[in-house]
Amino acid sequence: MGASREEVYKAIDGERDYQNDVWPSQDVPGEANQLTIGEFVLLLDEYVSKARAEWTVEPKPEINTLNTVRKIAGIAVNCMEQHGAPLREE
Repeated sequence: MGASREEVYKAIDGERDYQNDVWPSQDVPGEANQLTIGEFVLLLDEYVSKARAEWTVEPKPEINTLNTVRKIAGIAVNCMEQHGAPLREE
C-alpha cells in the first residue's frame, strides 16, 4: 500500500506547515526558525535514530516509523528552503 508522489508531497507540505508553527522564526511570522546546515544534519540524525528505535522495539512499527520518516523529509525540505536546493546533475 504505497502512495502517489502527489500524496507524499502533500504529507511533507503539511509537515512543513506544522514545523513552521512549532519552530517559529522570531523574525518572519509563518516561517521556520533559522538553523545552520549542521544543525539540520544533527536533527536528521536524531530522527533517523528514533525511526531505528521504533523499528527495533515496536511490535508493529510501520505507522510510527512512517510518521517519523515524514518528519525527516520535512526537516530535509526545511534545510533546502533555508540553504538552497541544488539540482541533480547527471
